[in-house]
Formats: sequence, C-alpha cells, structure tokens
Amino acid sequence: MSEIWRAAAGAVPGALVSVILSGVVLYYIRRYIDKKLVSAEEKQQKRQETKRKRSEAEQRRRRAEGRLLFWMHHAITKPPPNGELENAWEEFQNAEEAQKEIERSILAEYETGGGA
Repeated sequence: MSEIWRAAAGAVPGALVSVILSGVVLYYIRRYIDKKLVSAEEKQQKRQETKRKRSEAEQRRRRAEGRLLFWMHHAITKPPPNGELENAWEEFQNAEEAQKEIERSILAEYETGGGA
C-alpha cells in the first residue's frame, strides 16, 4: 500500500502543475476571445451608426428635392414666383452638401483603415 501512496504522491505535483497550466492557458484564451467579441461589437455599432447617418442624410436630401420640385412647379404654373423657390433651392443644396460630407467622411475613414 505504501508503494501506491508514494506513486500517488509523485503524481499529485505533476497533476497540480498540469491543472494550473491548463487554467492559465484557458484564462488567456478566454480573454483573447472576449477582446475579439468586444471589438466585433464595436465595429458593428459603428457600422450601424454610419448606416443611420447615411440614411438620415439621404432622407433629408429627398425631402429637400421634393420641396424644390413642388416650388418649381408652383413657380411655372402660378407666376410670379415668390421667395419659396429660392429657399427650397438653398435647402436642397445644403442637404446635398451634408450628404456629400457624410459620404466623404465615410470614404476617408475606410481608406485610412478605420472602416470594416
């Protein structure tokens, strides 16, 4: 029986070292996976925010375009035109410029490696 206890006593430190090393390795693997998941979530949130901004700019430009067309039609069918046509044109230009600015910033971010 003493031989079994000696063999067990010799195996325990090795098993203990093995368990500790496995724990350390698993800890670092989990930490690496967690960082990757957080990074992926941040990228997804950034893509969603970019998509939202792009959509809002497109909607704003379309509304301005619709108002411009309405006031152009109004000016043609019921002259003399008032200042509404000029205001609609300026609003359209501002909306279009805002949309172009968003597109440029997205492109610049993508080209510098900040995009997905």
